[in-house]
Amino acid sequence: RKVNVAVVHDLRAEVRLGASTLKDKDFVLAEHSSEVLVLRAQLEAAQAGRQEERTRALAAEASLSLHRSKEEERLKAEGAREEHEKKKAEDWTRAELTQVAHELESAQRLVVGAAKSAEQ
Repeated sequence: RKVNVAVVHDLRAEVRLGASTLKDKDFVLAEHSSEVLVLRAQLEAAQAGRQEERTRALAAEASLSLHRSKEEERLKAEGAREEHEKKKAEDWTRAELTQVAHELESAQRLVVGAAKSAEQ
């Protein structure tokens, strides 16, 4: 009977030790779970930050593209305006030269007429 009591005490001590070890392992597991949750939260935050950076980069790229488009339109309009002004100046010059030519022809006819009258 003494042997049995000693065996029971040994078994109880082993059970207590096992329970203690199990509690320690549970604590370590809980600690690791907490670390995993923290790491997961950090990862999600980093991914959100990268997504925010991508969104900002896309917005900047879209803004730049819009600016380029507006600048191209402005340059086209400016080129068309310059072309119109150039054509207008050419037309005006052509009209002036035509008028001067007519005036010269009229003056020449007057000179020729005056010369003929002077001869007679």
